[in-house]
Amino acid sequence: MKWKGDIDPTKTMEFTDLVDERLSLKEKIPINPQTLPDGTNYRFYRIEGRFVDAFDFSMYPFDRHESLIRIEDSAHMADQLQYRIDGKDIRLDTALKYVGWNIIGFDATVAADHYETEFGLNG
Repeated sequence: MKWKGDIDPTKTMEFTDLVDERLSLKEKIPINPQTLPDGTNYRFYRIEGRFVDAFDFSMYPFDRHESLIRIEDSAHMADQLQYRIDGKDIRLDTALKYVGWNIIGFDATVAADHYETEFGLNG
């Protein structure tokens, strides 16, 4: 992750579809945040885990599925912090396997979720 400013997104980033938090290995490579020459902060993560997806098998055996990994910030709204994708250096591990399925590609996108609540803040 790279960022500028006072908000450190590595402290409040969460995976909303992670099944077992103990399996998230983001601290296995303990590289502390570094400041690059242009003032950008940088932190490297290797993340593994078990994620849950709700697949629709109603078109079996001609079904296709998307396996999603969602990241949200647990403390900041979209006007305070936005995630962007570095399209140059993002890719799937070549060892990724879904037994009985063919992986035909992947994509990464950013979207803002809107929650129909004020989270108890009344405004």
